[in-house]
Amino acid sequence: MPAFRAKSQILCPEGAEPIAWGEVEQCEFPTTLFPPHTFVQADWESAIPGLLHALQKTLLARWKEISKIEVLTREILLMKNRIAKIEAEAPIIAPIESLSPEPYDIYKPIHTVVRKQGDEYIATFYDANLSASGDTDTEAIYNLKDIIVGTFEILSSHERIDLAPGPARQLDVLESFIRIKR
Repeated sequence: MPAFRAKSQILCPEGAEPIAWGEVEQCEFPTTLFPPHTFVQADWESAIPGLLHALQKTLLARWKEISKIEVLTREILLMKNRIAKIEAEAPIIAPIESLSPEPYDIYKPIHTVVRKQGDEYIATFYDANLSASGDTDTEAIYNLKDIIVGTFEILSSHERIDLAPGPARQLDVLESFIRIKR
């Protein structure tokens, strides 16, 4: 049965003269919703469950990919934080090559280990079992130089026979590294 519909500029085919709103033209309803060259099948309603299932599988696979990426991103950030912490607290080896202004010569560099512990730095000369701390790594090394010189002066002022085994060993180590300037 013929039906009527209002035509407007929007419904006019390309190149046709626009028809004013409200003008009516007799026409027939289309027999298909989409032109024949589209992908929609005549039994499209029966295809919906399958399409929804396929969409669900696609979205689930995509969600799994995104979840894996998010997990990897979090793990990378955790590793970066751990590495930054390790690098910030990693000990460094700092050679002492001079005891200036003290009147001592150094035979060979004194290798010290400087590490951060809490809010301070600790410099250690492991061979002689001597350590010193400071607010900065430089201050810790400077304080260790003072302890090396002070320990050497105190131990050198005693007869070797009067020293206990620990201090005697410290003196032996210190004498292998430093001597009084001549």
